[in-house]
Amino acid sequence: MMTLVMGVVTVIRLTSNITRKITDATLYSTSVLCDGGMLKNNATTHQVALHSISKAEFFAIMKRMGELEGKVIAPSAKPAEMPPKKEEMLNLALGKVDALELELSATKEALDESLQKHAELIAYVEKKKKKKKRRLSAIFHW
Repeated sequence: MMTLVMGVVTVIRLTSNITRKITDATLYSTSVLCDGGMLKNNATTHQVALHSISKAEFFAIMKRMGELEGKVIAPSAKPAEMPPKKEEMLNLALGKVDALELELSATKEALDESLQKHAELIAYVEKKKKKKKRRLSAIFHW
């Protein structure tokens, strides 16, 4: 996903630079640079600013952009396929996770059961203590 985003950003940056260079070339193709700030009509003193790119450079850049687009599109067109070895490892790991979940739920049930028995034992002991107190108080109560 990250390569796709980076590819798109690169294409956008390249195309904006190319269009800027082409636009600058058309703007500066008619400009005249003069010595001393005076405009001279003499053909020998006219100088054209060289801010344009050649057709060969333009076609080379477009060819490179086409290659980059192909490299970006090719991985996204392929179906997501996992190697068999990794898929087997994943299935084994999932099996272990399922076994651990079952063991955890069994442990939780055993813990809940033991907590319930503990509470019952505490209630039984408290009940016996109260009965013993009542018996002792009845015996020594004159």
